[in-house]
Amino acid sequence: MIKVLPLTYPEKSFSSNTYIVTDEKGASIVIDPGQTGLGLVEYLSTNKIDLKAVLLTHGHYDHIRGVKTIVDNFHVPVFINARDAMLCENERFNSGVDYLQGLKDYIVYIEDKMTLNLLSTPISVLHTPFHTPGSVIFYFAQENIAFTGDTIFKRSIGRTDLFGGSAKDIANSLNYIRKEIPLTTILYPGHDKKTTMEDELKYNRFFLYY
Repeated sequence: MIKVLPLTYPEKSFSSNTYIVTDEKGASIVIDPGQTGLGLVEYLSTNKIDLKAVLLTHGHYDHIRGVKTIVDNFHVPVFINARDAMLCENERFNSGVDYLQGLKDYIVYIEDKMTLNLLSTPISVLHTPFHTPGSVIFYFAQENIAFTGDTIFKRSIGRTDLFGGSAKDIANSLNYIRKEIPLTTILYPGHDKKTTMEDELKYNRFFLYY
């Protein structure tokens, strides 16, 4: 049984979600550590969390700002699609900061249909480009949950007007999601509240349009 702990970090113009996912044996991963500073590290240390890895749904700064602090303290691998590595590593695309500076030895590149065996349940990688070229969803089929980053929000999807975004890829990615993720799956997005695949297919105008 997987436990999901959402941590929301409000900012002036948006709130980003970080998730700590823990299995029944106590092994944990962090998905999209968007908060800077030592707050998340302090939480992980205080609660003696057995951290195995950091997983990134994409490379935008509001999802990766805490990566280096976590790796410096816990020395765990960071999983990201190679197409988005340049977003993390090139300060021109992330508010003038290289958020993965010095972490080359910890980066693990992931591709579509990969299975990650970090917890007691397998994690499937679904490559869903359009918000960024390397955007992915982490799908826990046995647990009926998925972490969608900025690919799917409650009643919306990610924007495509930032560097690497492509409106031309929206239809292919949404159709792929329809095929791979069952209706009953709970979706945990990178911003805003959780939802379900069934509700998004019914009420999300992008799924209705494409």
